[in-house]
Amino acid sequence: MKLADLFVKNPLHKPSWAAKLLNAVLVAAVVAGFIMLSLKMINLTMDFTFLSRYTVRFKDGFIMTLEVSICAMILSMVIGILSAACSHSKILFLQYLNLLYVKFIRGTPLLMQIYLFFYIIGTAWGINNRFVAGVLILSIFEGAYISEIIRGSFNSIEGTQKEAGLASGFTRMQ
Repeated sequence: MKLADLFVKNPLHKPSWAAKLLNAVLVAAVVAGFIMLSLKMINLTMDFTFLSRYTVRFKDGFIMTLEVSICAMILSMVIGILSAACSHSKILFLQYLNLLYVKFIRGTPLLMQIYLFFYIIGTAWGINNRFVAGVLILSIFEGAYISEIIRGSFNSIEGTQKEAGLASGFTRMQ
């Protein structure tokens, strides 16, 4: 192995794990060096010794993040599946409602949706629990993206695959 093989990509061969690791460490060192040089140029010293006083809060925040993420993931899957089903519905009202939902959610920033749902809609409907509000907001946001993933998956199935499934004894729903 030549030294150049560690730094130059060869279109005929995949880079080795050593080359990937070396280049990743090199990139991290360059970025860290740039940040440290920038801090030195403005005479700013970073002191993180105070963080040890907040270890309990960091642990609680980490656990809360996991809880919100897991709950939002499960609920967003349910919302995404229902939304994808509505996009393939024969009822026009459901199709249009789903289209509005997906276009609005995907077309607006998450921060704007947080303000809208928490301060306006959440207040109007009496949702004062921040955990519940956070899970609902993230689920609604991610549900639109999951809906598009599922819808795209349905649309990628060719007619011949559907016919083969029906010929094999599957129902249309299966």
